[in-house]
Amino acid sequence: MKIQKYLIVPSSMIFLSAVIFAQSGGIFSITESVVAGGGGIGSGGIFSLDYTVGQTVAGNMVSGAPYDITPGFWPDSSPAATSSPTPPSVSISGTVTYGNAVSGPPPPRFVSNVLISGAGSPAVSVLSDFPGGNYSLSGFGSGAYAVTPSKTGGVNGISSFDAAKIAQHVAGIVNLTGNQLVVADVSGNGAVSSFDAGQIARYVTSSPPFGTAGTWRFSPANRNYASIISTIAGDDYTALLMGEVSGNWTNTGARPVESNIGDKSERNINVTFPHLVILADSEVSIPVSVQGAANKGIIAYEFVLRYNPSVIQPKAVPVELAGTISNRLTAVVNAEEAGILRVAVYGVEPINENGILLNLNFNTVGVSGSNSLLTLERIMFNEGDPVAKTINGQIDLSAATWK
Repeated sequence: MKIQKYLIVPSSMIFLSAVIFAQSGGIFSITESVVAGGGGIGSGGIFSLDYTVGQTVAGNMVSGAPYDITPGFWPDSSPAATSSPTPPSVSISGTVTYGNAVSGPPPPRFVSNVLISGAGSPAVSVLSDFPGGNYSLSGFGSGAYAVTPSKTGGVNGISSFDAAKIAQHVAGIVNLTGNQLVVADVSGNGAVSSFDAGQIARYVTSSPPFGTAGTWRFSPANRNYASIISTIAGDDYTALLMGEVSGNWTNTGARPVESNIGDKSERNINVTFPHLVILADSEVSIPVSVQGAANKGIIAYEFVLRYNPSVIQPKAVPVELAGTISNRLTAVVNAEEAGILRVAVYGVEPINENGILLNLNFNTVGVSGSNSLLTLERIMFNEGDPVAKTINGQIDLSAATWK
């Protein structure tokens, strides 16, 4: 490159007379005193501009690097140069709402922390906000984009009660409709069956996955855009939490499980574990009793029990419902983690009396004189109503049983 008279530097303005650039066969000539020019220097092109003292030159060379001429030789008495206006930033915006609004707050309910991803060049993404579930996606390049919503976490409201609702639907006692049927089909076979109820109950007591329970589905699943040249508003999405049949999901995290509260409430249920003295190296059946459960529409309950695995251990079938007030229900148990027993019980017909809720079957493995607390870490009937007040229990091992 040949520069005559004045220096070319990055990101400056120019004041000059008679400057000639030659690059790749192209000529950009400036005659007279000072010129104003813009654009790029193209190969093989000839540019000639005649202007007056005090104007400026700036642009891009073929390589893409910017050029400017340092100001300062003549005073600039011309009007201030203005750059080309920047094209307005375009965006796609909308709201994510929860699609299963059967119970809980009236619709709409919004879903935050949904990742809205735009696959294109460049890739773009944004999270829906809290609490309004709104998003605005921007930063698009030219060309096509595929925009897809997704969400991990924020899972709450799935319980043994949802499994019971499915069981009632299969038995013809209740009629699930609309999005209830969509989220109930966690097996993904296109039909709602007792198998789906069992999958949800297993999800409650064990680590996922069990079908699609606990995962998010969106409608529409995605949107495709050939190009995005103007702002688009109102591209909303509906979110569904698979397995959450009753519609009690909340956007603020899991609803607290009621336990040991509400002592004066007429909706209260008292759950009692016994204090037993058992002969070492034997078997023990632990009766769990309830009062206040009759005629409250209980079709499901679940709990987490902690015990000392060096003193007692669950038998191969740790839960027995026969001969209890839960005898018309179905139990799902997870005893894989030492010291923790997870139980979910659900069914079609509600519990209609008080008494022994269920029996827990253990083997004693500790030595005489050892003991294990029986601590209910969590218990819930239906979806938290009625509430539960619990009395924990204990197992003492002895060389001989008391007379």
